[in-house]
Amino acid sequence: ELDIEIEVGTKLITIEHAYTHFKVTLNVFNCAFLSGEPKPLECDEIKWVTLDEIDQYPFPKANSQIIEALRQQANHPQAGNR
Repeated sequence: ELDIEIEVGTKLITIEHAYTHFKVTLNVFNCAFLSGEPKPLECDEIKWVTLDEIDQYPFPKANSQIIEALRQQANHPQAGNR
């Protein structure tokens, strides 16, 4: 979605989310940025933000569980970064 090179690491969380007319399964992984300049291919704009800044931006409802998992991981880094 961003046209960058990454290295996929450990799984962070799997989320089952139901929208009005369909369901999705989101498999979320920790990743390491390797190279490239992020491009907004699937959205209007992009921005790197910290977990302290993330609440200033709107996200789809399904993303709230991902953000919470990232916060838990940040508080317990031995649980598996990257």
